[in-house]
Amino acid sequence: MARDNRLWGAERIRGELLKLGIRVCKRTIQKYMRQVRITRPRGQTWSTFLHTHAQQIWACDFLPVTDLFFHSLFVFFNTLLHSRRVIHVGVTRSPTDAWTAQQLREATAYGAGPKYLIRDNDGKFGVTFVRVAKTSCIQILTTPYHAPRANAICERFLGSVRRECLDHLLILHEKQLHRVLNSYAHYFNRARPHQGIQQQRPEPPTKPLPPDPTGGTILSFPVLGGLHHDYRRSAYVLPNTMYCQRPAQSASPMIINMQILVIFGAPWNKQGRWMLSGTGVSGFKRTDFLPILTSCDSQGSNDNVIEEVKPIIFLAGYHM
Repeated sequence: MARDNRLWGAERIRGELLKLGIRVCKRTIQKYMRQVRITRPRGQTWSTFLHTHAQQIWACDFLPVTDLFFHSLFVFFNTLLHSRRVIHVGVTRSPTDAWTAQQLREATAYGAGPKYLIRDNDGKFGVTFVRVAKTSCIQILTTPYHAPRANAICERFLGSVRRECLDHLLILHEKQLHRVLNSYAHYFNRARPHQGIQQQRPEPPTKPLPPDPTGGTILSFPVLGGLHHDYRRSAYVLPNTMYCQRPAQSASPMIINMQILVIFGAPWNKQGRWMLSGTGVSGFKRTDFLPILTSCDSQGSNDNVIEEVKPIIFLAGYHM
């Protein structure tokens, strides 16, 4: 009874035994209960605290890296426990207290910051770091010595960085390492599923494009020179026709007035020109705005001309 009912005390078990016609002293029940139950400390455990306040907890740690010339580099990471999102990445050769405090300032810019920050007992977290955290209303939680499981999520992320990125690359200098880790953090946040959050991504797309109902092509985007790949399904052609009006005195070929179309991830040729239906059209890269210069058919009278904008295929996965 003591093993199956953790909430029952000795007196409760004694009453249950009396129902069965068994008369036992309370002290005898307590004697045998000690062999079954282990005394637990009162209050919540560390894992319960992390689970309860995961949305308000950041974890930070240093990752030592050795470059091709056997020089030491140090990488500073900030991660959010709830979504596993990498918030900030910093690289330096001399991680002083002032440099570490500056990284915390950059991570908590514009008032964005956690309620708790988990760190270890490294000497790089000095007085200046503590003062910046206190100014930002952040309570620092220091992990015990020789207890890496107290900061398990951050330690697991550092292991992923080594296994999936740094173990396969030759690092030459500080800027290269910073560029590589920023690319990996972008892939880690937006494209890599995580087992700890039910195979979800830390930063899922806010407005996912509808998949192709006819089973469209699957696009592959290389990451870190092909070390990893991000697979996305292409979107289908927009079914609805868009209309806009223009004055009759506009010239042809015309630029559609007040009609701006955003083109994401468009294919580019070697001359740096955007390819539209096999024709080179000058444009801007990625998230810049590209006015529609062609693909307009005139309909109606000359007084009030209505143009039909031909639908254009978008590439999935790119957002503002």
